[in-house]
Amino acid sequence: MGNRKCSGWKLGASMLAAVFASAIVHAQNYSIIQVGSLNGNPTNTYAAAINDSGQVTGYSSAAGFGQHAFLFSNGTIQDLGTLGGAYSSGFAINAAGAVAGQSHTATGALQSFIAHNGTMQDLNTLGVISTRASAINDSGRVAGDIYTASGATHAFVTDRGVMIDLDTGGNISNSHGVAINNAGQVTGLVSRNGDSHTFITNNNVMQILDNIEGTWSAPRAINSSGQIAGYIATVNTAPFHAFIATDGVIQDLGTLGGSLSNAEAINDLGQVVGYSYTVNGSTHGFVTDGGVMIDIGTLGGNYSRARSINATGQVVGSSTTSDGTSHAILYQDGALFDLNNLLDRTTPGS
Repeated sequence: MGNRKCSGWKLGASMLAAVFASAIVHAQNYSIIQVGSLNGNPTNTYAAAINDSGQVTGYSSAAGFGQHAFLFSNGTIQDLGTLGGAYSSGFAINAAGAVAGQSHTATGALQSFIAHNGTMQDLNTLGVISTRASAINDSGRVAGDIYTASGATHAFVTDRGVMIDLDTGGNISNSHGVAINNAGQVTGLVSRNGDSHTFITNNNVMQILDNIEGTWSAPRAINSSGQIAGYIATVNTAPFHAFIATDGVIQDLGTLGGSLSNAEAINDLGQVVGYSYTVNGSTHGFVTDGGVMIDIGTLGGNYSRARSINATGQVVGSSTTSDGTSHAILYQDGALFDLNNLLDRTTPGS
Protein backbone atom coordinates (compact mmCIF):
# COMPACT_ATOMS: atom_id res chain seq x y z
CA MET A 1 0.00 0.00 0.00
CA GLY A 2 3.01 2.31 0.28
CA ASN A 3 3.37 4.84 3.03
CA ARG A 4 0.23 5.65 4.99
CA LYS A 5 -0.15 9.07 6.62
CA CYS A 6 -2.07 9.15 9.88
CA SER A 7 -3.92 12.34 10.59
CA GLY A 8 -4.40 14.04 13.89
CA TRP A 9 -3.29 16.60 16.41
CA LYS A 10 -3.88 15.98 20.09
CA LEU A 11 -4.85 12.40 19.23
CA GLY A 12 -5.73 10.19 22.15
CA ALA A 13 -5.44 6.42 22.06
CA SER A 14 -8.99 6.01 20.78
CA MET A 15 -8.25 8.22 17.81
CA LEU A 16 -4.99 6.45 17.04
CA ALA A 17 -6.97 3.22 17.16
CA ALA A 18 -9.20 4.35 14.33
CA VAL A 19 -6.23 5.59 12.33
CA PHE A 20 -3.98 2.56 12.50
CA ALA A 21 -6.78 0.00 12.24
CA SER A 22 -7.49 1.05 8.66
CA ALA A 23 -4.31 -0.12 6.95
CA ILE A 24 -2.14 -3.20 6.51
CA VAL A 25 1.32 -1.71 6.83
CA HIS A 26 4.14 -2.20 9.31
CA ALA A 27 4.33 0.49 11.96
CA GLN A 28 7.56 1.99 10.67
CA ASN A 29 5.86 2.94 7.38
CA TYR A 30 3.44 5.37 9.02
CA SER A 31 3.86 9.07 9.64
CA ILE A 32 1.75 11.46 11.67
CA ILE A 33 0.58 14.83 10.41
CA GLN A 34 -1.25 17.64 12.15
CA VAL A 35 -4.92 18.31 11.53
CA GLY A 36 -4.48 21.92 12.61
CA SER A 37 -7.30 24.04 13.99
CA LEU A 38 -10.01 26.53 13.09
CA ASN A 39 -8.51 29.39 15.10
CA GLY A 40 -4.78 28.84 14.74
CA ASN A 41 -4.31 27.08 18.10
CA PRO A 42 -3.92 23.33 17.45
CA THR A 43 -4.12 22.45 21.15
CA ASN A 44 -7.83 23.35 20.98
CA THR A 45 -8.62 20.70 18.38
CA TYR A 46 -10.03 17.26 19.22
CA ALA A 47 -10.32 14.45 16.68
CA ALA A 48 -13.23 12.07 17.28
CA ALA A 49 -13.47 9.76 14.23
CA ILE A 50 -11.76 8.86 10.95
CA ASN A 51 -12.75 6.95 7.82
CA ASP A 52 -10.67 4.65 5.61
CA SER A 53 -9.71 7.57 3.33
CA GLY A 54 -8.09 9.43 6.22
CA GLN A 55 -10.83 12.05 6.55
CA VAL A 56 -11.20 13.16 10.16
CA THR A 57 -13.97 14.85 12.13
CA GLY A 58 -14.23 16.26 15.62
CA TYR A 59 -14.35 19.78 17.00
CA SER A 60 -12.10 22.80 17.21
CA SER A 61 -12.28 26.23 18.80
CA ALA A 62 -13.49 28.58 16.09
CA ALA A 63 -12.38 32.13 15.43
CA GLY A 64 -13.96 34.33 18.06
CA PHE A 65 -16.32 32.56 20.46
CA GLY A 66 -17.51 29.00 20.05
CA GLN A 67 -16.57 25.47 19.15
CA HIS A 68 -17.33 24.07 15.71
CA ALA A 69 -17.39 20.66 14.05
CA PHE A 70 -14.76 20.21 11.36
CA LEU A 71 -13.90 17.97 8.45
CA PHE A 72 -10.22 17.36 7.74
CA SER A 73 -9.71 16.16 4.17
CA ASN A 74 -6.78 16.27 1.73
CA GLY A 75 -4.64 18.21 4.18
CA THR A 76 -7.22 20.94 4.81
CA ILE A 77 -9.43 21.54 7.85
CA GLN A 78 -12.93 22.82 7.03
CA ASP A 79 -15.29 24.54 9.46
CA LEU A 80 -18.69 22.81 9.23
CA GLY A 81 -20.42 25.62 11.09
CA THR A 82 -23.42 25.12 13.36
CA LEU A 83 -27.22 24.95 13.24
CA GLY A 84 -27.36 28.57 14.39
CA GLY A 85 -25.75 28.42 17.82
CA ALA A 86 -22.17 28.70 19.06
CA TYR A 87 -21.39 25.00 19.44
CA SER A 88 -21.17 21.93 17.21
CA SER A 89 -19.14 18.74 17.23
CA GLY A 90 -18.60 15.91 14.77
CA PHE A 91 -18.95 12.46 16.34
CA ALA A 92 -18.85 10.04 13.38
CA ILE A 93 -17.89 9.97 9.70
CA ASN A 94 -18.70 7.53 6.90
CA ALA A 95 -16.78 6.39 3.82
CA ALA A 96 -18.19 9.25 1.70
CA GLY A 97 -17.05 11.88 4.21
CA ALA A 98 -20.54 12.62 5.57
CA VAL A 99 -20.31 13.73 9.20
CA ALA A 100 -22.86 13.10 11.95
CA GLY A 101 -22.81 15.10 15.16
CA GLN A 102 -24.62 17.55 17.40
CA SER A 103 -25.04 21.31 17.36
CA HIS A 104 -26.77 24.11 19.22
CA THR A 105 -29.54 25.82 17.31
CA ALA A 106 -30.22 29.57 17.48
CA THR A 107 -32.61 28.92 20.40
CA GLY A 108 -29.96 26.98 22.34
CA ALA A 109 -31.42 23.51 21.73
CA LEU A 110 -29.02 20.65 21.01
CA GLN A 111 -29.88 18.75 17.83
CA SER A 112 -28.33 16.05 15.68
CA PHE A 113 -26.97 16.95 12.27
CA ILE A 114 -25.57 15.35 9.17
CA ALA A 115 -23.15 17.34 7.02
CA HIS A 116 -22.77 16.52 3.32
CA ASN A 117 -20.15 18.41 1.31
CA GLY A 118 -19.79 20.90 4.15
CA THR A 119 -23.52 21.68 4.40
CA MET A 120 -25.13 20.93 7.77
CA GLN A 121 -28.69 19.59 7.96
CA ASP A 122 -30.80 19.38 11.15
CA LEU A 123 -31.99 15.76 11.53
CA ASN A 124 -34.82 16.50 13.97
CA THR A 125 -37.92 15.85 11.88
CA LEU A 126 -39.97 14.79 14.92
CA GLY A 127 -40.07 18.16 16.68
CA VAL A 128 -38.66 16.76 19.96
CA ILE A 129 -36.75 18.81 22.52
CA SER A 130 -33.28 17.64 21.52
CA THR A 131 -31.42 14.81 19.81
CA ARG A 132 -27.92 13.36 19.77
CA ALA A 133 -26.30 11.44 16.90
CA SER A 134 -23.99 8.55 17.82
CA ALA A 135 -23.14 6.76 14.57
CA ILE A 136 -23.48 6.89 10.78
CA ASN A 137 -23.26 4.17 8.14
CA ASP A 138 -22.00 4.38 4.57
CA SER A 139 -25.46 5.05 3.12
CA GLY A 140 -25.83 8.07 5.41
CA ARG A 141 -28.26 6.57 7.92
CA VAL A 142 -27.69 8.01 11.40
CA ALA A 143 -28.44 6.43 14.79
CA GLY A 144 -28.63 8.10 18.17
CA ASP A 145 -30.96 9.40 20.87
CA ILE A 146 -34.14 11.47 21.08
CA TYR A 147 -34.89 13.43 24.26
CA THR A 148 -38.64 13.80 24.71
CA ALA A 149 -40.72 16.37 26.60
CA SER A 150 -41.59 13.72 29.19
CA GLY A 151 -37.92 13.28 30.06
CA ALA A 152 -37.62 9.87 28.40
CA THR A 153 -34.82 8.99 25.97
CA HIS A 154 -35.62 7.03 22.80
CA ALA A 155 -33.26 5.46 20.26
CA PHE A 156 -33.63 6.73 16.70
CA VAL A 157 -32.47 5.94 13.18
CA THR A 158 -32.86 8.03 10.05
CA ASP A 159 -34.18 6.73 6.75
CA ARG A 160 -33.75 9.00 3.71
CA GLY A 161 -33.33 11.95 6.07
CA VAL A 162 -36.46 11.19 8.14
CA MET A 163 -35.99 10.43 11.84
CA ILE A 164 -37.68 7.24 13.08
CA ASP A 165 -38.36 6.69 16.79
CA LEU A 166 -37.30 3.08 17.48
CA ASP A 167 -38.90 2.91 20.94
CA THR A 168 -42.17 1.01 20.57
CA GLY A 169 -43.25 1.53 24.18
CA GLY A 170 -44.45 -1.40 26.27
CA ASN A 171 -42.49 -1.68 29.50
CA ILE A 172 -39.41 0.07 28.07
CA SER A 173 -38.65 3.23 30.06
CA ASN A 174 -35.66 4.47 28.00
CA SER A 175 -33.61 3.39 25.01
CA HIS A 176 -30.34 4.57 23.46
CA GLY A 177 -28.93 4.08 19.95
CA VAL A 178 -25.22 3.20 20.07
CA ALA A 179 -24.05 1.90 16.67
CA ILE A 180 -25.28 1.12 13.15
CA ASN A 181 -23.94 -1.16 10.42
CA ASN A 182 -24.14 -0.81 6.66
CA ALA A 183 -27.23 -3.04 6.55
CA GLY A 184 -29.03 -0.38 8.61
CA GLN A 185 -29.21 -2.52 11.76
CA VAL A 186 -28.98 -0.42 14.91
CA THR A 187 -27.76 -1.73 18.24
CA GLY A 188 -28.25 -0.01 21.55
CA LEU A 189 -29.69 -0.55 24.98
CA VAL A 190 -33.12 -0.40 26.57
CA SER A 191 -34.08 0.10 30.20
CA ARG A 192 -36.77 -2.36 31.20
CA ASN A 193 -38.00 -3.23 34.69
CA GLY A 194 -34.98 -1.46 36.15
CA ASP A 195 -32.45 -3.40 34.09
CA SER A 196 -30.49 -2.61 30.92
CA HIS A 197 -30.63 -4.90 27.88
CA THR A 198 -29.02 -4.89 24.43
CA PHE A 199 -31.20 -4.58 21.35
CA ILE A 200 -30.73 -4.96 17.61
CA THR A 201 -33.12 -3.77 14.93
CA ASN A 202 -34.29 -5.53 11.80
CA ASN A 203 -36.36 -3.38 9.44
CA ASN A 204 -36.41 -0.73 12.20
CA VAL A 205 -38.06 -3.13 14.70
CA MET A 206 -36.30 -3.76 18.02
CA GLN A 207 -35.32 -7.26 19.14
CA ILE A 208 -34.21 -7.30 22.77
CA LEU A 209 -31.39 -9.74 23.56
CA ASP A 210 -32.16 -11.11 27.00
CA ASN A 211 -31.60 -14.80 26.32
CA ILE A 212 -29.32 -15.14 29.38
CA GLU A 213 -31.80 -14.93 32.25
CA GLY A 214 -30.98 -12.69 35.20
CA THR A 215 -28.46 -10.46 33.44
CA TRP A 216 -28.14 -6.92 32.14
CA SER A 217 -26.09 -5.96 29.11
CA ALA A 218 -24.95 -3.01 27.02
CA PRO A 219 -23.53 -2.98 23.46
CA ARG A 220 -20.45 -1.17 22.18
CA ALA A 221 -20.22 -2.07 18.47
CA ILE A 222 -21.85 -4.00 15.61
CA ASN A 223 -20.31 -5.53 12.49
CA SER A 224 -21.67 -5.92 8.96
CA SER A 225 -23.31 -9.29 9.68
CA GLY A 226 -25.09 -8.03 12.78
CA GLN A 227 -22.75 -9.50 15.41
CA ILE A 228 -22.62 -7.29 18.50
CA ALA A 229 -19.86 -6.78 21.06
CA GLY A 230 -20.50 -5.36 24.50
CA TYR A 231 -20.53 -6.22 28.19
CA ILE A 232 -22.85 -8.26 30.37
CA ALA A 233 -23.25 -8.85 34.10
CA THR A 234 -25.54 -10.29 36.73
CA VAL A 235 -28.35 -7.81 37.42
CA ASN A 236 -27.14 -4.84 39.48
CA THR A 237 -23.93 -6.69 40.31
CA ALA A 238 -20.39 -6.04 39.11
CA PRO A 239 -18.09 -7.32 37.72
CA PHE A 240 -19.09 -7.46 34.07
CA HIS A 241 -17.76 -9.59 31.22
CA ALA A 242 -17.25 -8.92 27.52
CA PHE A 243 -19.73 -10.63 25.21
CA ILE A 244 -20.37 -11.34 21.56
CA ALA A 245 -23.91 -11.80 20.26
CA THR A 246 -24.48 -13.81 17.09
CA ASP A 247 -27.96 -14.25 15.60
CA GLY A 248 -29.39 -12.70 18.73
CA VAL A 249 -27.68 -15.12 21.13
CA ILE A 250 -25.25 -13.68 23.69
CA GLN A 251 -22.00 -15.53 24.48
CA ASP A 252 -20.03 -14.55 27.60
CA LEU A 253 -16.36 -14.22 26.55
CA GLY A 254 -14.99 -14.59 30.07
CA THR A 255 -11.80 -12.88 31.22
CA LEU A 256 -8.00 -13.19 31.17
CA GLY A 257 -8.15 -14.71 34.63
CA GLY A 258 -9.34 -11.71 36.61
CA SER A 259 -12.79 -10.62 37.70
CA LEU A 260 -13.97 -8.48 34.75
CA SER A 261 -13.58 -7.72 31.08
CA ASN A 262 -15.12 -5.30 28.59
CA ALA A 263 -15.44 -5.25 24.80
CA GLU A 264 -14.57 -2.15 22.77
CA ALA A 265 -14.94 -3.15 19.09
CA ILE A 266 -15.64 -5.99 16.67
CA ASN A 267 -14.53 -6.59 13.07
CA ASP A 268 -16.33 -8.35 10.23
CA LEU A 269 -14.57 -11.62 11.08
CA GLY A 270 -16.21 -11.59 14.50
CA GLN A 271 -12.98 -10.84 16.37
CA VAL A 272 -13.64 -8.81 19.51
CA VAL A 273 -11.14 -6.52 21.27
CA GLY A 274 -11.22 -4.86 24.66
CA TYR A 275 -9.59 -5.18 28.06
CA SER A 276 -9.66 -7.55 31.01
CA TYR A 277 -8.30 -7.91 34.51
CA THR A 278 -5.62 -10.57 34.83
CA VAL A 279 -4.94 -12.97 37.70
CA ASN A 280 -2.48 -10.54 39.31
CA GLY A 281 -4.87 -7.58 39.09
CA SER A 282 -3.32 -5.87 36.06
CA THR A 283 -5.41 -4.68 33.12
CA HIS A 284 -4.47 -6.12 29.72
CA GLY A 285 -5.92 -5.68 26.26
CA PHE A 286 -7.29 -8.71 24.47
CA VAL A 287 -8.34 -9.93 21.04
CA THR A 288 -10.46 -13.02 20.49
CA ASP A 289 -9.74 -15.92 18.16
CA GLY A 290 -12.61 -18.37 17.76
CA GLY A 291 -14.25 -16.90 20.86
CA VAL A 292 -11.12 -17.36 23.00
CA MET A 293 -9.37 -14.33 24.54
CA ILE A 294 -5.73 -13.71 23.66
CA ASP A 295 -3.69 -11.43 25.94
CA ILE A 296 -1.92 -8.80 23.80
CA GLY A 297 0.50 -7.96 26.63
CA THR A 298 1.94 -4.54 27.49
CA LEU A 299 4.96 -2.34 26.72
CA GLY A 300 6.43 -3.19 30.11
CA GLY A 301 3.84 -1.60 32.39
CA ASN A 302 0.83 -3.16 34.06
CA TYR A 303 -1.83 -1.72 31.72
CA SER A 304 -2.92 -2.07 28.13
CA ARG A 305 -6.24 -1.60 26.34
CA ALA A 306 -7.28 -2.72 22.87
CA ARG A 307 -9.67 -0.17 21.36
CA SER A 308 -10.16 -1.02 17.69
CA ILE A 309 -9.56 -3.77 15.14
CA ASN A 310 -9.63 -3.86 11.35
CA ALA A 311 -10.73 -6.53 8.88
CA THR A 312 -7.27 -8.15 8.82
CA GLY A 313 -7.05 -8.46 12.61
CA GLN A 314 -4.68 -5.57 13.32
CA VAL A 315 -5.42 -4.26 16.82
CA VAL A 316 -4.67 -0.80 18.18
CA GLY A 317 -5.00 0.86 21.55
CA SER A 318 -2.73 2.03 24.35
CA SER A 319 -0.31 0.62 26.91
CA THR A 320 1.88 1.83 29.73
CA THR A 321 5.63 1.40 29.64
CA SER A 322 7.82 0.39 32.57
CA ASP A 323 7.98 4.02 33.74
CA GLY A 324 4.19 4.36 33.70
CA THR A 325 3.80 6.56 30.63
CA SER A 326 1.04 5.74 28.13
CA HIS A 327 1.88 4.97 24.49
CA ALA A 328 -0.22 4.10 21.46
CA ILE A 329 0.17 0.48 20.34
CA LEU A 330 -0.34 -1.78 17.33
CA TYR A 331 -0.77 -5.55 17.83
CA GLN A 332 -0.45 -7.83 14.80
CA ASP A 333 0.76 -11.37 14.11
CA GLY A 334 1.26 -11.95 17.84
CA ALA A 335 3.62 -8.97 18.27
CA LEU A 336 3.10 -5.62 20.03
CA PHE A 337 4.51 -2.41 18.49
CA ASP A 338 5.04 0.93 20.22
CA LEU A 339 3.50 3.53 17.89
CA ASN A 340 4.97 6.44 19.85
CA ASN A 341 8.23 5.61 18.10
CA LEU A 342 6.69 7.35 15.08
CA LEU A 343 6.71 10.73 16.76
CA ASP A 344 9.33 13.30 15.89
CA ARG A 345 10.45 14.46 19.33
CA THR A 346 11.84 17.68 17.88
CA THR A 347 8.41 18.78 16.65
CA PRO A 348 6.58 21.05 19.14
CA GLY A 349 3.39 19.47 20.46
CA SER A 350 4.26 15.97 19.28
